Amino acid sequence: MNIKTLTLGCLLSLGLALTAAQASVSSDLRQGLSIEDVMHNALLDGRMAPVIQEMLILAPDKAPEIIRTALKKAPYHLEKIVELAILEGVDPINVINIAQEFAPLRSKEIAQAAIQGGADPAIVTSFTSAGVANNPPMAVIAQLRAQRPPAIPPSSHAGGIGRPSPN
Repeated sequence: MNIKTLTLGCLLSLGLALTAAQASVSSDLRQGLSIEDVMHNALLDGRMAPVIQEMLILAPDKAPEIIRTALKKAPYHLEKIVELAILEGVDPINVINIAQEFAPLRSKEIAQAAIQGGADPAIVTSFTSAGVANNPPMAVIAQLRAQRPPAIPPSSHAGGIGRPSPN
């Protein structure tokens, strides 16, 4: 087997795999599966990025829901999801806002991913320098505080003699 035959075989296999992935996403959506179910199947199959791209192409009107679902299902792929959404034509400011909902303390990574996706650096910079992305809203701060474990109040049993331990 020569290198041309091997290369052609690999390319055909890749093309068939991508076509199958696209067919399954479009058929899943046509069958009425929710965006969450389609995204869940994509995670199970290990093909999150192509599925997000395909969903954004097939249902651009549902972009905010697609992005939110992707971030909810795979928050560890935040930067890639932001980049893909912008590459597929979703408004960068909307993408940044949605990403900030899920990762309010990762504005730098979100901004970098937005620029990588093709967003105008001046817009991203002005958006983040205006304090929107760098200073999370009070509701987000309250939510983060609510997630902290409560402080242990001093008890009459602390240290065995009614005083809190100095440690």
